[in-house]
Amino acid sequence: MKKISIGHILLSFFKIHCQDIPHKDWAYKRKIYEILRGAGGVYIKFLQVLAVSHKFMDGWSTIKDYEVFNQVDEEFIDVKKYLLHQEQYKSIDTIPFAKGSFAQVYKATLLNDKKVVLKVLRPSVYNNLDKDLKKLHVLVKIFKYFLPDSIVDYEDAFIEFARNTKMETDYENEIANIKYFANYYKNHPSVIVPKVYDYLCSSTIIVEEYMDGVALADLITNKDIDFSLAEQSNLWKQIVIVGGEALRTAMVSDYVYGDPHLGNILLLNDGKVALVDFGLVAKKPISQEAFYLWVKAYYDILLGKNTFEGLLKTTCMCFCPDITNALNKYFGTPDLISSLASILNQDAKEALQNNDKAAYITQNGHLLSLFLDYVNSTKALRLKLDMQNYQLLKAMQAFIGSVTILTHQKFEEAYVSIMLASMKYALDEVENKGVVHDYSLKTSYSKNESYELLIGFLTNIANSDESLFDKIMERMCL
Repeated sequence: MKKISIGHILLSFFKIHCQDIPHKDWAYKRKIYEILRGAGGVYIKFLQVLAVSHKFMDGWSTIKDYEVFNQVDEEFIDVKKYLLHQEQYKSIDTIPFAKGSFAQVYKATLLNDKKVVLKVLRPSVYNNLDKDLKKLHVLVKIFKYFLPDSIVDYEDAFIEFARNTKMETDYENEIANIKYFANYYKNHPSVIVPKVYDYLCSSTIIVEEYMDGVALADLITNKDIDFSLAEQSNLWKQIVIVGGEALRTAMVSDYVYGDPHLGNILLLNDGKVALVDFGLVAKKPISQEAFYLWVKAYYDILLGKNTFEGLLKTTCMCFCPDITNALNKYFGTPDLISSLASILNQDAKEALQNNDKAAYITQNGHLLSLFLDYVNSTKALRLKLDMQNYQLLKAMQAFIGSVTILTHQKFEEAYVSIMLASMKYALDEVENKGVVHDYSLKTSYSKNESYELLIGFLTNIANSDESLFDKIMERMCL
């Protein structure tokens, strides 16, 4: 673990700044990668978040760079010092078999011969967490200064990361999460959550049932695995189960597994999947009905049964329902969002007709990426997401990021098949048992506040796309 020197880091960035090289942003990102990975602990965890959620690795990285998910430096820990009821253990390994950014994991055997794992919070993390977060914040400001136009908003990423870090290092919270999901999946044919031995746990150690499986992170860096056999094996089926369950639980359950990244998904020999690490959990969406409609709209587009119009409308309903309902309530004949979606759908067709990137993304299933790129470019739907839905979206993004990394490195053409199968899995399960009907048309905005929203909404569009603004005015007869 290297010591962070702000002065040396600034100097290294200025050296890159002065170089006349192509893809200078890649050089900056490579330097960020080296700094964060070398610092370990909280810093490497932040790097993992960037890698899986923000397209940070695109362009410059190699397969070896993805070892950041499963190759972390070991820290000496006197495991026995953290144990409760030492007399309950028959044997304890002193060398960790897994090393995470926040914890190290050891194998042990109880007196009844049950194999367990000991997840021990790194002393360097709980002793230095506040100090390291402050220093990381300084680094983030440096990153943002040299990469102001990056797709990654480093400041926003840090704020979210700092909040989640506090949650992930709260072992009492994680134990409660494990018990919730273990009970939820106790009769599931394909998903397993390890049993937690809470009477052996504390604020610095979690004792769980041992799961004998292979993490997706290991598949990324294992060159001996024959991925040409992936479709005939259980591999893709197991990944589909993870994605399908993430979507399904968001439509029917109170909580959703919040951290489905490469290191937390274990593929078992019997075709089942084990989920580990429950420090992060997302709450269900504000409206599970709206989330169902959003997923179905995306699924139908990939099947060629729908257009951007349905996706635009359901996105507003799902992720910013309060504002959507306010605009529709007071300006709703026809409703504003439907009119806007119809106009944007036609506008998108024209804009993307001769777009090579659009054709590639559509063919390869990354349609949501294309949709978000288009919406952001028009600035037409800059509506603030509710935090509850935002956390859920980040959980979904973590899974999509993991699949993207896996298929990009090994089996790229499988991406669209995995995403379609995951959505079909969730939609079929929910439709067979009945869709939750919980969408409310209520809004907390008054009529005057809604007028202010509308003015800001239309002003935003007028400033970014005059032609689009004229089309909206014509449709609304204003």
